Amino acid sequence: MAATTVSTATETIYAKILTDMMIDAMYGAAVMDALVRQESLVGKPSNSYSFPVWPSLTAASIAETTDLASTAVDTTNVDIAVTEASSIRIDVTDLLSESTIVSDGARFADQGAKAVADKRDVDLAALLAGFTSTSGATGVDLTEANILDALTTLTNADAPRPYVIVLHTQQVGDLRKALSTTTAVVQGGTDPAALGGTGTGFEFGYYGIAVYASTNVPTANAAADRAGAIFARGNALARVEKRPIRVRPQRDESLRATEFNITSVYGQGELVDGWGVSIITDA
Repeated sequence: MAATTVSTATETIYAKILTDMMIDAMYGAAVMDALVRQESLVGKPSNSYSFPVWPSLTAASIAETTDLASTAVDTTNVDIAVTEASSIRIDVTDLLSESTIVSDGARFADQGAKAVADKRDVDLAALLAGFTSTSGATGVDLTEANILDALTTLTNADAPRPYVIVLHTQQVGDLRKALSTTTAVVQGGTDPAALGGTGTGFEFGYYGIAVYASTNVPTANAAADRAGAIFARGNALARVEKRPIRVRPQRDESLRATEFNITSVYGQGELVDGWGVSIITDA
């Protein structure tokens, strides 16, 4: 008996049903902005910001009749220049606008803005690998000892509190595994506000320090490792803003399309090297 099936009546069946509930692209948790010092050049006639740095001075005992000798105070500075560091252009043709389920071309611009925001966080996270002091070993999973050694190094450098830990998601996974086998009592916490942190990317508290995870944490040693860090929040690193994320449409009539130009102008840098410790462990 011959049957009529989906194979014989293919012309009567939609090739596919397209939902208008589009799935967002995935980006790493943007954790860095809230953890670094922020300065603005918006509206100011410069493309560089200078951070003056006091020197460390040493006092001494002195005999009653001895005249004090003058101590020169030689300040230094850290300069951070801004550039058009993150940008993307998306051209939406008229034919696409007239045919797509995306009812508003600005939704394409929204996706571009997310990419620019992600690049901003990636650029800040890249600084985590740059501290002179390090903890961990290449090709070896992160352990509690790596974190505690880094914490000791930071406190020995008299780095100002609060501290914060930013790790790659794999490093956080390794730390969880290490914590699952310990019998020690760790001062934890699950409320980021109580630990001086924010909600985005927050994982848990460790010895009273907020721990964050993001896939934006950079690689190290030819991508064999990941380079997170523990550092003095708001003191070790800085971001200078010249132009926040800006979306500008431009009509290209000869192309029959609308350009969406998304840009951001900023810079970032390390303020005090000794106030951070890179934690480099297996990726």
